[in-house]
Amino acid sequence: MVARRSFRLGRASRRVVAAIVVLGPVVAAALASVTWDDEGLLVPAMWFLLAVVLAALAGGLAAGLLAVASSTVLLPLLFLDPRWSLGAHDTEELGGVVAFVIASLLLCLVLDHLQTSRQAAVEAIADRDRSLGLLDSILANAPVGFAFFDRDLRFARVNEAMATLDEEPESAHLGRP
Repeated sequence: MVARRSFRLGRASRRVVAAIVVLGPVVAAALASVTWDDEGLLVPAMWFLLAVVLAALAGGLAAGLLAVASSTVLLPLLFLDPRWSLGAHDTEELGGVVAFVIASLLLCLVLDHLQTSRQAAVEAIADRDRSLGLLDSILANAPVGFAFFDRDLRFARVNEAMATLDEEPESAHLGRP
């Protein structure tokens, strides 16, 4: 089964994800205003980046992108001169906002990829376990002898019927050529 992109909500409930997406950047702005030294955008950007990561972890790519959008609006609005304006008069300030957006988007994509890969791995393990269970059932109930060999042509797996034919226990076959 192929894993799909996670534009859907993650493991958290919709209300929790909505609260994180809405309140995360607001709390980040409050924390940034307390810890900010009125110099540059590094401190506020780090708080907003934390809000983006939490939203992406809780709700997947869509929630992360919503947190990026709201944080991108709040960052210049609250921490660039002139205050309460989305305009940036300094190219360095504008570069800081652009760097924040790029870093946030990359983090969202990486976290989405990790979540999607983890889900695909969980599904693959479940498929493997179902297949091994079916194989064990077939081998245990087969009236004929079955043996599986590794690349060096050593016994890797033997069913009870094969062990009975060779008059040796299953464990004596394993690893033997």
